[in-house]
Amino acid sequence: MVTHPFQTARTNSIQNPKSSKGIFGFLLSIFRRPRETDPRLRKAYRQRSRQRERFSTPLRRTIVHRIEESCKRISIAWVGRRIAPVQVTAPIDLRSIRSILILRNDAIGDMILTTPFWRILKQQYPHLKIGIVGSFRNLPIIAYDTDIDFRYECTGVKWSQLLRASRETRQKQWDVVLPMIYNKKTKMAILSKLFAPNAAASMVLLRDDPRDRYEQLYSICFSSDWRKERDSILDLMRRHFEGTFKITFSEDQWRPTLALDESRLLPMAQEL
Repeated sequence: MVTHPFQTARTNSIQNPKSSKGIFGFLLSIFRRPRETDPRLRKAYRQRSRQRERFSTPLRRTIVHRIEESCKRISIAWVGRRIAPVQVTAPIDLRSIRSILILRNDAIGDMILTTPFWRILKQQYPHLKIGIVGSFRNLPIIAYDTDIDFRYECTGVKWSQLLRASRETRQKQWDVVLPMIYNKKTKMAILSKLFAPNAAASMVLLRDDPRDRYEQLYSICFSSDWRKERDSILDLMRRHFEGTFKITFSEDQWRPTLALDESRLLPMAQEL
């Protein structure tokens, strides 16, 4: 039986833990890559580098890229037929709808940046009902926000959590759903259909995203000239908001704000 150099180095560290500078070093040696001092290891690294170089030729990269694009196109087309997004005319007239569901189940900072959305909606259209799908990390910071009518928690990706959250959101009739996580567009389209099956879903695309592909997943889908090296994520969210509803507002309105519980802040201020 031929033993691989990596396996030999790891086996030696396990059989002789004292050579790893104590128990802490022994535990580190289990997870870290073996050192390249052994000639056999250097030879194995060189062989692996040659294999990568042979595979990374321009022709093979082109073939792999085309295969990946074909798989994406086929999978999105299949998902789009299952989702069957609601057909609406953009932009949406906010006077003709009654409820909006926002998907923001990620980080705390992203939830804070989203606060101008429902502030502006509630100021200009008080009849709208606003619902937020958040996570256990960011829902507490909007617990005392009076502009939000419904809050739902969906933290993980387990089917039990998704089904529990979808049962709660489906108890209300939503007209528009805004998934505001832009690096997982296919996943957000599936969650939009799961949480609000009869609502119109909207998505803004980046500069290089193929529009014809994502039009199969969303009711409203439009491109933007947003660039990561030039613009902030707040600019992308603003373009998503303006492109879906075609409303304008001042820069002062577009400032993130938090609604806090003053009854709890006053005792804390007195203690300080």
